[in-house]
Amino acid sequence: MKGIIWVLVIGMFLTTTNGLLSTNNVVATSTNDLSHCFSQGPGDIIANISGLPACACLAPIDYNNDGYTDFIAGTLYQIFLYVNENGKYHPWLIYELPDRNGYSDDITGGGVTVGDFNNDGFQDFITGGLQGIIRLFTNHPSLSFRPKFDVSVITEFGQVADGLTCKDFNKDGNLDFAVSYADSPLTHSTISIYFNDGNGRFPEHKDVYTLDYDYITSLDSADYNNDGNNDLIFSYSICNQQSQNIYGVTYILFNDGNNNFNNATLIVKRGSGIPGDPEGRINPHTTSADYDKNGSIDLIIGDNSGKIEIFENNGNGNFTSIGIINDFGSCSWGLASADFNKDGDIDFLVAADFETPHGRIYLKHNLLVPFSIQKPQERHLYILDRAVFHHLHNTIVLGKITIEINQQKELNKVEFYVDNKLKYIDYNQSYQWQWDSKDPGRHTIEIITYDGEGNTVEKEMTAWKFF
Repeated sequence: MKGIIWVLVIGMFLTTTNGLLSTNNVVATSTNDLSHCFSQGPGDIIANISGLPACACLAPIDYNNDGYTDFIAGTLYQIFLYVNENGKYHPWLIYELPDRNGYSDDITGGGVTVGDFNNDGFQDFITGGLQGIIRLFTNHPSLSFRPKFDVSVITEFGQVADGLTCKDFNKDGNLDFAVSYADSPLTHSTISIYFNDGNGRFPEHKDVYTLDYDYITSLDSADYNNDGNNDLIFSYSICNQQSQNIYGVTYILFNDGNNNFNNATLIVKRGSGIPGDPEGRINPHTTSADYDKNGSIDLIIGDNSGKIEIFENNGNGNFTSIGIINDFGSCSWGLASADFNKDGDIDFLVAADFETPHGRIYLKHNLLVPFSIQKPQERHLYILDRAVFHHLHNTIVLGKITIEINQQKELNKVEFYVDNKLKYIDYNQSYQWQWDSKDPGRHTIEIITYDGEGNTVEKEMTAWKFF
């Protein structure tokens, strides 16, 4: 009994010792190919939005720095934080948008971006909405593990502000944000960059682009042409003379390094040109990331039709369609990219209607890295093969443990290593091995998978084991 107590004391000491963090590294020897990153189909349903439509307000966040990607989702006048607990997502109501001048606010069209705006080490988020009120939600984590955000208004515009994105545009080490908003009555939409003073305040801004007689529905940012400067991608719908939306278009604005943006360059134009067409590719929304790990930021677009189309970046900011991944049937507006299953590649979320007025949020796994380590999880304490605590700084194992992986596609074999020594080869597709030897100390667990196409992927993590 005394020995167990001493082990627990040592384990808790290790969880607070700097420099001993668990790691989860990935090495892939497969050929990077964007067309192989995502399979056809909708993906996994991770949230149902009963009685409300899915909307474009969707963004990844790790609100408590536990290494698991959560996400922000808006539904009309409510904003939720979905907390990731080992792949299960639990909603917390963060905020209800108040009425203003007798009119309700609405976040259906989008308008959310996430980042550490006050440099305290925790991620905050900014929202827009129908009434053009830009709100900052400052993260204040507490020991109760309940999400807590303080809300303040940054600025107010005359009408809808649906596009939001954040980057360090002026390269001063502070996270800025860009917003697209319309005037009222509508004559034009403007994209402006608001510059952060380092404390989560934005005293200066610069108008960088104006679009006449249209609403900008989506805004994204990254270094799309690999010149070291953050560019902008925006989308909107083209109307006919009767003000009916008939086409959806997405453009790119290249940054010259001084936050001057050249003339808009068309990426894609979609739509039938027929007003009211249920297959009309209008109201496009975007998300972007380096899905195939080739060093260039690719693009995904959803729209009113429910289709999800992926575009490959050639490295210079020129995009080529790889095809449609799935057709959800209606309003695939909400899009967000991040590594949601901790396997080392970038997945994406889709918020789409499946039956009016009900929405769902789907997770599309990236298949570039075909597996994740399911057990042991990082920063967990295991006793005799059971997880008993998490949110630690290290992975700690007391006694035996079953090493398990969660594969995304069929594998030919899986090799399990400890400290570079082969322990077991699994040909039976059980994808697990029980580590029951007494090996006290710090160890590197390594797993190598082999598929039928000759691709291998190696993943490793660090764990402390006692008994």
